[in-house]
Amino acid sequence: MLNQIIGVKFLASRSYEELLEKPWDILTSGDQYSYVSRGFKVAVGDLVIVPNSGYNDTVVVPAVVTEVDINEEPTRATRPILAVITKEQLMHREGQAYGVHKELTNRELIFKQLNKEYDQAVRMEQIKKMSKTNPTIAALLNELNKQDEILEEHHSLPKTQITRAIDSKLF
Repeated sequence: MLNQIIGVKFLASRSYEELLEKPWDILTSGDQYSYVSRGFKVAVGDLVIVPNSGYNDTVVVPAVVTEVDINEEPTRATRPILAVITKEQLMHREGQAYGVHKELTNRELIFKQLNKEYDQAVRMEQIKKMSKTNPTIAALLNELNKQDEILEEHHSLPKTQITRAIDSKLF
């Protein structure tokens, strides 16, 4: 509805940083204040941005709509709300944030795996170089290669068959 008087309560946080650090704490505190909604469709529970009237040091203040269509004199509520963020918009953004977080987590896991593979490849190159001058390392590397060949040969077999195949080749 256009030009309706709404009641809001300010968020309990005193700064944006505090709101970001603990968004699930008590959301509202204090008295209800009246604002005019001109051109915005608002519902109870929506987040609105209103001009600051001394609540804190910011120019605008986030508040939660606690009542719609207050029966109050229009001269008492003269300050307009500046923006509305609906519950649906918040849930949509939260879903997007979760998706981004999931992708960042996947990226971190891939990066760790890449580093692990790189470290293993570098170590293997160093071992191969050392095997040229150290017969013990050369023998161990040869045994490792034989084990890799056995595993590769039987990679499609179930685990028990792999175990039996390896045991039959070793003993």
